[in-house]
Amino acid sequence: MGVIEESNSPWDSPAVLIPKADGSIRFRVDYRHVNDVTLPDAFPLPRVEDLTDKIGRSRYLTKTDLSRVPMEDSSVPILAFVTPHG
Repeated sequence: MGVIEESNSPWDSPAVLIPKADGSIRFRVDYRHVNDVTLPDAFPLPRVEDLTDKIGRSRYLTKTDLSRVPMEDSSVPILAFVTPHG
């Protein structure tokens, strides 16, 4: 899909493969270290309960494929990840 590219970033987070309930594999990146050194946002996320209440009353529910949303150039190095194969 062209969303992963080589990097020489000073940042690195481990990539992990997690089995899903149906037996397939889910690709994830462990960004806990990045989260530990990132300043919190001044505007916290809404409470999950409030969001769930809003969804329950909705007529339509959509989702966004984030692989199609471009990253800001300043964010790209921070989102680097490593695998056992490079």
